[in-house]
Amino acid sequence: MRRTRSSSCGGRTSACSRIRSRVLVFPVIDDVVVAPAVLDGYRRRLRSRPLLLAELVPRLDVVQARDRDRDKHVFSIWRHLDAQLQASMPRVGLWIDTSEMTGEQTVDAIEASLDEAVVPG
Repeated sequence: MRRTRSSSCGGRTSACSRIRSRVLVFPVIDDVVVAPAVLDGYRRRLRSRPLLLAELVPRLDVVQARDRDRDKHVFSIWRHLDAQLQASMPRVGLWIDTSEMTGEQTVDAIEASLDEAVVPG
């Protein structure tokens, strides 16, 4: 199987590069999936299998603290996405509480649990 490279990884270059170099998963889509309709759209449009989903779900207090440490502050604009995710998304794929994890630890957790990330047909 030939490996391919994506031109962008949403600013998470190091973590995405590690996934690309270690795991044969194509394509990697970096998106915010908090509604079943979005997941269903991916299921319909992506024909390759298996389809894997990793939901990164740190605690809101951690998200807010991380936002404070950034130059661009968006927590107040997007905080509602956590409630939407928790209320409406089916518990499919891999859900990881990344509150106490670094980016590297998050990649390691995803790589160690790829079987759990498979989204049923």
